[in-house]
Parts: sequence; structure tokens; C-alpha cells
Amino acid sequence: MHTKLLTLILLTIVFTCSCSGTSRIIKETDFSYFKIAFEQNGEYYSPINNNISLKKAPFSILVYLNIPDGVLVNASLYDDSYNEMVKGLTEKELQGFKKNNLPDEILNSTNILLLSKQSPSYWYYTNEQDNVFNFMERISKNIILCERKINKIKDTDTNQLFNIEDIDFKQVYLCFFKNDWSPDFKTRIELKREAIIVNFE
Repeated sequence: MHTKLLTLILLTIVFTCSCSGTSRIIKETDFSYFKIAFEQNGEYYSPINNNISLKKAPFSILVYLNIPDGVLVNASLYDDSYNEMVKGLTEKELQGFKKNNLPDEILNSTNILLLSKQSPSYWYYTNEQDNVFNFMERISKNIILCERKINKIKDTDTNQLFNIEDIDFKQVYLCFFKNDWSPDFKTRIELKREAIIVNFE
């Protein structure tokens, strides 16, 4: 009787954990081009209705890529690009993608998120030495998980640097954009976009 009860309890725990969405591991069929998730204090979070809630504490942005690959990222305190992306405006019309890319550090040695109203970053993985992430893990033959740790936020428009614990704003708007050249290299073709509001509690 005790053995059956113990087995039932263990099965319940395993089932609960498997359904909690705390695993970093995903299947190849779960996304195309890229997928975004977040991790904080050992907990894994996927955006729900374009929103994610985090505490004012260090966190990680997890980018799943079909390697070698990359994605353009605009992070801003303003909702202009977010609203434009949700409305379906083209890349050229998006405020956060109008200027040159920001200079992100190789291997993200300072654990920083760069903000700009008009410039994106290019988060890419080429190999273990040439990328802008803190940690990489191959999930399968075609997928690599790239982790970008965020301890600080820098507003490049004002040159202000904040520790996450000290920020006085409640939202950061993230816009992810993936495109490629047409076969004749004359036009840019959109492949995927994702807009996320990070709400700080």
C-alpha cells in the first residue's frame, strides 16, 4: 500500500513538473527561425500575449536559433516600435530599425541590454568564439540555445547606465526581427517578427 502511494506521489510530481514549462529544452517543431524565452532565479518563462513579468533583478533572455544565425533586436523604453510591429508595419517603417546597429560586445562580457529608440542590436551566433551571448547549448543538430544574461541596462540615447535593481521604469519594449535577402539580392524579405513587453514588478 505504501509503495503504491509513494509511486502515485512521485508520478504526480513528475507530471506537474513536466507541465510547468520550466524546461529550457524544446523540440525543433516548436519554432521557426528563432524563439524567445526568459529565465530568472532558475525559473523559465515564455511570453503570454506578448507580455512577460519579471522582478527588478538579473535575468536572462534565451534565444533559440537555427544555427548559424542571428536576429535583429530593438530594446526601448518607448512603445513606438512595439506598436508599429504589432500593427504590421514593414522593417523600414519601424522606428527602432532606422539607424545602424548598436555595438554589442562579443560574448556579452558586461551582461548588458542596450536600449535605443531608433537602433537595433544584432544578436548572432557564428561559433563559440564569435557570438554576443554568455552561454550556448546545442539542443539538437539544428537548434542552439543562446543565453544573454542581463544585469545592467544602458540607454544609448542618453548614455545612462542602470543596474537592474535600481531601474525606475516599469516596462522595456523588445522587438525581434528576422529577415533575409531575396534570391537576386535586391530586396529584403521578412521571415519572422516578435514583439514583447517586459513588465518589471
